[in-house]
Amino acid sequence: KTLLLSSLDKLTYERRSKWLSTLNPMIVTKQQLSNITNACPDERIALVLLTNGISNNVQEWLIYHLLMGVKTIIIFDDSVPDSIEQESFHRAIQPFLDLGYAIRHEAAEFTGDWSNVEVSANNVVLQQYGAEYDWIGFLGADEFIVLHQEKCLASFLRNYTDFGGVVLQWRFFSPLGVPTHDIKRTYFEQYQYIVKDEGRHIKSIVQPKYVNEMVMHHAVYKDDKWAVNFQKDRVDGPFNTFIDPQQEFSVVELRHFFMEDMQFALFEKVCGLNG
Repeated sequence: KTLLLSSLDKLTYERRSKWLSTLNPMIVTKQQLSNITNACPDERIALVLLTNGISNNVQEWLIYHLLMGVKTIIIFDDSVPDSIEQESFHRAIQPFLDLGYAIRHEAAEFTGDWSNVEVSANNVVLQQYGAEYDWIGFLGADEFIVLHQEKCLASFLRNYTDFGGVVLQWRFFSPLGVPTHDIKRTYFEQYQYIVKDEGRHIKSIVQPKYVNEMVMHHAVYKDDKWAVNFQKDRVDGPFNTFIDPQQEFSVVELRHFFMEDMQFALFEKVCGLNG
């Protein structure tokens, strides 16, 4: 067992060292970012991104959602201080901070496990930014909003202004066929295999004025408001109602690249070498 763990640790160290050398590359500079033309109107929509900084797609994630008409990305940075990951992550997000597309907060002030940190960060956002935005969504770096009938997020959300919020159901994509993530290609290009659509886990986009507090993946709304799914069925809690996922996914999906590439899935998830 000791020999096996030592071998895995060595392999993981070597793989991560090579991976970290190209982690969060400066693909988009401040100048390039300032020249991007957005076809979606500038709406009062914010997204909250809680991340540990170990993500090779943060610029892709930020640009993708900004081009949907999101005004601001509020980043809670839970990366390890003075680490290679943190240095690379900060370099990648700096152009977005400089141009006012993103705001960065430290997550170190929150205690407990990842769930507690997520809930605490989300409630800080409600308190500090709730009055500034009509809608706030709460996502992870491996989750992308995909609209199939609208181009802009604001157009989709206008269908749900009578409710406290709208929930988006996860659609899982597996690492099958992607041995190692290619930083020169997008997640959408590389990850094509869909896991069987049985999970009903959701994330939330809420109207802050109707929310009392955030809990794990959903909100506690004021007495006369609640969340709904795409077809306006009431949803209470972190799971969607029993609906045909294919029907929902023809309108909207929360594409969840939950295991990244095969190497990450093996060493970090299956073997548990990254928590």
